[in-house]
Amino acid sequence: MDDVTRILDGFTDPTTGSLHGAIFVVIDSSGKTIYERTSGKASFEDGNSTAPQLDSLCWVASMTKLVTAVAIMQLVEQNLLSIDDDARDYVPELKGIQILRDDHGHLDTLQPRLEPVQGKLAIRHPLIFEPGTSWAYGAGIDWAGRVVECVSNSTLEDYMQENIWSKLGETSTTFHPERRRDTLPAALEMGYRVSIGHGSKSVKQGPITLHQPAKDSLGGIGLFSTTTDYVKLLAALLKGGAPILSRKGLDILFQPHLSEASRLAMPKSLGLQMSRILGINSVDDAGQADHCLAGTINLKDIPGRRKAGTVNWSGLPNLHWWIDPKTGIAATLFTQLMPPGDAAVTSLLIELEEATYRALADKVNSNSISPRL
Repeated sequence: MDDVTRILDGFTDPTTGSLHGAIFVVIDSSGKTIYERTSGKASFEDGNSTAPQLDSLCWVASMTKLVTAVAIMQLVEQNLLSIDDDARDYVPELKGIQILRDDHGHLDTLQPRLEPVQGKLAIRHPLIFEPGTSWAYGAGIDWAGRVVECVSNSTLEDYMQENIWSKLGETSTTFHPERRRDTLPAALEMGYRVSIGHGSKSVKQGPITLHQPAKDSLGGIGLFSTTTDYVKLLAALLKGGAPILSRKGLDILFQPHLSEASRLAMPKSLGLQMSRILGINSVDDAGQADHCLAGTINLKDIPGRRKAGTVNWSGLPNLHWWIDPKTGIAATLFTQLMPPGDAAVTSLLIELEEATYRALADKVNSNSISPRL
């Protein structure tokens, strides 16, 4: 994995690199670590050259969504709800919700128009259009987290602690780090891109944009975690779901769910950087990816990279994860860098992925590991 190390260190080089710190971990289907490395610096203090740690605390933002999706599937497995149930039956705040329409008029005459939902507001849907008719990035998973709270009669923090984090041995994952300042590890500080390419001068320290302390446990964006903890979640899902989900529940979690109209609309809403990650290079590639309950899913192999059936998602400060069941690996890249959709981090992710799959292919060719890898 020498190429992986070279790439990671190159992107975090203080003179020529493009970000201040990063952590990259790859595991196989047995949960064994194939590769792990921290690179760059964790702090912006003058003269501080300490690298991030595997247990550096990070705001994982939208990587929270995977955990909330697992919580929903646990309730489905207990027959406490169905993903096709109307969310309004569980969450009182949603009962009167309407769809906001855009009449596409002139700016001086445009008037917002609200319409009732015509169909079911299924737990699997967001709501900025009639459910199931298109796709957009939004707060749908935050509402799914609220469903978990209403069904379990618990906060999302307490539910996940009892049913997910404690079962996986995760000790540093929480919606409320302010309550555990004495026991949580030190943070990888947040950076902000201020220029392109000038080494340490291209990134400056900045604040976490999530309001703290958080009033609610936000199932779409609210978690703080570490690479060490998050990899335990990825390992459980890669190995078949235990001890947090059954194989049947995992299959539903990773099953493509979009209608044709939603699938065709998804690439535009995802943006350029996620489209690059998914191998969507033109409108002709609209059939390249779909969306499952856990994140986006590739429907076709990407040559030299992930296989069909790979599920992935990201977090606002440019964190990423993917699970490739066919190859038998999962990986995560942790950074703390704003704004989201950073082109340099996307390039880093793709280069790390390509180097990882090359290394695995070399090992297969040398018969040093199982052909599945």
